[in-house]
Amino acid sequence: MKKLTKGLCLSTAIVAAGAMFSTSAMAGGIFTVNEGVVPGTVNALNPVPNSVTADEIIGNYSEIVEFTSATDFTVSIKFSLVGFELDNVLQPAYLSTPPVGTSGQDYGMYGTFLGSGTYSPRVGDPTVTEFMFSGGSYSLWIDPEYDTVFTSPGLGLGAGSTLWGTASDADDFKIATGAVVGGTGSLDPNQGGSNAGSFGTDLSVSLTDDLLSDKDGVGYFVAPDPFYNLALTSGDFEKFTVEADTRQAVSGKIGIEFNKVPEPATLALFGLGLAGMAGVARRKAKKQA
Repeated sequence: MKKLTKGLCLSTAIVAAGAMFSTSAMAGGIFTVNEGVVPGTVNALNPVPNSVTADEIIGNYSEIVEFTSATDFTVSIKFSLVGFELDNVLQPAYLSTPPVGTSGQDYGMYGTFLGSGTYSPRVGDPTVTEFMFSGGSYSLWIDPEYDTVFTSPGLGLGAGSTLWGTASDADDFKIATGAVVGGTGSLDPNQGGSNAGSFGTDLSVSLTDDLLSDKDGVGYFVAPDPFYNLALTSGDFEKFTVEADTRQAVSGKIGIEFNKVPEPATLALFGLGLAGMAGVARRKAKKQA
């Protein structure tokens, strides 16, 4: 079935500069999803579609990062989203686990991402590696039966630019697509556990709009309308080896918030490359809370 998308054009310069205002100015906005469009969540014993209001979607991810040279990298990511939060409180939803006392079926939400960028030692502290995204794209899917199986690209040459494979996905439907508009990250091998690395990446958002079915992005993300055009992703990961001409398997936690691109006229004087910094700051602020 052919999908039509509502294209939401973004200016990289505008979005990147928007992070300069403050992390609070770019904090996630409140949104509402209609889980009733996912087959199995509504039945005779549970006839009312569940509506969820949240300000963040949380989950985890796995990636293969390939250092293609002494300065460049590519990355292939699979992320699985497992819950909705509002003010850091998990909300009742069928996503990954049905709400207590209901009879509907749980479902999954996942995304695949391919990206690229550059990396370099931090000025003043070369033990820390800093990453800057230069491009990338993603797609976000609903898995009604919660049975999709994923296959890693492996660790061979070219793995960082190869999508994760999927199987048992015939009933899955796409709800959003988009591209990288800014992103940074850092890895400090002197830190332990998940505190070693953090990232923030801002992505454009185009919801799918299937004219013949509600199983699409605009049927799932119902408010605000029109929906936010920017996804603010942030996360953390454990330390790994950074070395040219190698590939590494990395995993960690991820959070996705949404917001709108600030007014162009207000941002015209600001420069590029700052978008991901806000995401890193958002993640650090949550760790300290």
